[in-house]
Amino acid sequence: MYSMPVWLNAIFNAKHRQKSAKKKLLNGLLSEFNIPTFYTAIFIHEDFSNHFLPNIIAYYLYTSLSYCFSKLSRKNIWFTINLYIFFLILPSIAYPLLICINKFYFHDKLPPSCGFSGIISALIGLTPISILAYLKNSKVLKQIDKPLISIFLASILLIPYIYRQPFIPITIIFLLIISIWINRENLKAFYKHIKKTAIQNFGLFFLTILSIPSYFIGILGMFPTQIVYKSSIIDIISHYLGWIIGFFLSYVLLKIDN
Repeated sequence: MYSMPVWLNAIFNAKHRQKSAKKKLLNGLLSEFNIPTFYTAIFIHEDFSNHFLPNIIAYYLYTSLSYCFSKLSRKNIWFTINLYIFFLILPSIAYPLLICINKFYFHDKLPPSCGFSGIISALIGLTPISILAYLKNSKVLKQIDKPLISIFLASILLIPYIYRQPFIPITIIFLLIISIWINRENLKAFYKHIKKTAIQNFGLFFLTILSIPSYFIGILGMFPTQIVYKSSIIDIISHYLGWIIGFFLSYVLLKIDN
């Protein structure tokens, strides 16, 4: 499952290695409802160094982080279910939505998109839920609902910063401060756990410390200021949808699993 994107990218990019073939496929992507064509486009990239390689690195980074914490919390099946949902169901939702937005809002003028960054966005959303599942399983947290709200508010607070809005929404800052105050006992418990882990298990300590900035860097990477890249549009819609599904659907599935 983890090596599947590499093989599919190799197959489809080899099949459409000629620019004319790739352009033909992408140009027909948003003009007609064709699921096989859309799935093919997911595994086609504009180039190797600027599109394919960053996607592959991000895929393995966030898959590995989520997998490690899922394994530590004994949630292997939960993790696998999420992964299948991201690959099979997420594109099936994103594609019709993109078709409708292109038709009714952009009047069929939206440039085509390619690559599987929407799936990567879902994996980014899965990462903090995997960490919270591990912390709850380790008895560091009694419940994950309150920390989840704080992480979500901190995440959406980055979006106005990315797009250089003239002001950061005061409401979000206010809610985030309240949320942090409500989570003060959880933060103390997490700090004690980190100190203990740094002494007893440096590998786990390093993994935990790595995962937190990696998640927020992933949020910054999901929403670039340059929307159009070469002949394709960066599919921000799939990024938002992927992150929301990865974040909230994995949380719902975790609650069901518990």
